[in-house]
Amino acid sequence: MQFFKIKFSDDNKKVVHLISYLQNIIQHIMGLKLKLLALLFIIIGLVAISCTKNSKSNNSGTEEWTTYTTKQGLSSNEIFALAIDKQGALWIGTEYGITKYDGNTFQKFQQSSSGLIYHSVHSIAVDSDNNKWFGTSEGVSKFDGTTWLSYTTDFGLVDNYINSIAVDGYGNIWFATPEGVSRFDGLNWKIFVKQGDSILVNNRVKTIGVDSSNNLWLGTEFGISKFDGNHWTSYIQTDNSLNYILSIACQSTNIWFGTLAGVEKFDNTSWNTYNYENGLAHNQVYAIATDLEGNIWFGTQLGASKFDGTTWKNYTKDDGLAENWVTSIVVDKQGDIWFGTLSGGLSKLHYTSR
Repeated sequence: MQFFKIKFSDDNKKVVHLISYLQNIIQHIMGLKLKLLALLFIIIGLVAISCTKNSKSNNSGTEEWTTYTTKQGLSSNEIFALAIDKQGALWIGTEYGITKYDGNTFQKFQQSSSGLIYHSVHSIAVDSDNNKWFGTSEGVSKFDGTTWLSYTTDFGLVDNYINSIAVDGYGNIWFATPEGVSRFDGLNWKIFVKQGDSILVNNRVKTIGVDSSNNLWLGTEFGISKFDGNHWTSYIQTDNSLNYILSIACQSTNIWFGTLAGVEKFDNTSWNTYNYENGLAHNQVYAIATDLEGNIWFGTQLGASKFDGTTWKNYTKDDGLAENWVTSIVVDKQGDIWFGTLSGGLSKLHYTSR
């Protein structure tokens, strides 16, 4: 590059040539800047694409979170149970009543304004006739869409405190309580309690699951009981923390058990345990659900975990959960995943590319 010493006494032609030369230099510099900026934008774009791919789950979509609280229409932000009915409506059991969400509007059912036996709803199940069953600490209420009926120990429950409800393939309704299990076939009640080393492994039943072969799985505070309709089988682990069962989910041939010390998977032959060291958000697992793509979701007090059989992915409030303590999980017919939390309300995870 040449440098010029300019005498202001020169004629106008020299000034014109100088200005033209300087313009060329400026255009050259600007051209280099534009090329560098273009290269920078390309690099940023490639990084963004890379990050987007890494953020995609096996659900092959962009994650979109939505939170619902009492401001949107929930009866309470303290959620204990979730269920989807035959029409696809979401039923939400809370500390202060029930909320139904049909995708557009929220409808509240509270003890003071409905036939609900008690305001604190711990469990929900939907039977084949689309009746909704709500377990509380004072008994069970059944709602057919119009009429409410309630049941207590006066009718046949072994205890009024209902921890969990399940419906088997024959239409029987099973109720887990701290004093054993009750079965209701629509007419008659039957109670099952521990008898020596037979029937239940322990009476303090926390949760119930029904597998594809119609076997009943009952998680207690001291082990697991299986009932095939005729025979009872008990499963007790050497680690007592694994015997305290908080949740159950049945997935094809695998049965998943949420415990105080992680998750146990049983394939009817062998047991596998997964915990914090494997990728689980926290060892105490209060809820388990399977999504439409076969991923298993776990609710803990430090967030939700997804397991595709190989890889773990955890979600917390920073990712979109209403709160880290997840008490319940359910998957709707569209594949959206709903999370009930202890005091933060309800969260929905939707994949926008579906």
